[in-house]
Amino acid sequence: MKKYVLASVELPIQINEDNSVETLHEFASMKILHEINSPNDIEKNDIPLHDQINNLLKQQEELKVTKKEILEHTSLQPKNTSFKQKKNYKHKHNNTAKVRNKN
Repeated sequence: MKKYVLASVELPIQINEDNSVETLHEFASMKILHEINSPNDIEKNDIPLHDQINNLLKQQEELKVTKKEILEHTSLQPKNTSFKQKKNYKHKHNNTAKVRNKN
């Protein structure tokens, strides 16, 4: 009787400058996920490998932030709001145990 299991395989792929692809089998790792009834139970991904790689690399390029964008960004939070009530701060910040009012 035949049995089938589903495995997750991580296989590093090297993309060369001429867009050729090399798989690096010596760095591959495999993890068994669970048992399946038949190989037909697996959903196939019909997107070609090169298209998947190009989509991934385009997403990473879109996430880059330039220095100009950082400098032009305005903060939504007002700056230096920690000492708004200065009059209360002046009278209470130097109190010690001997100087405190006894209630």
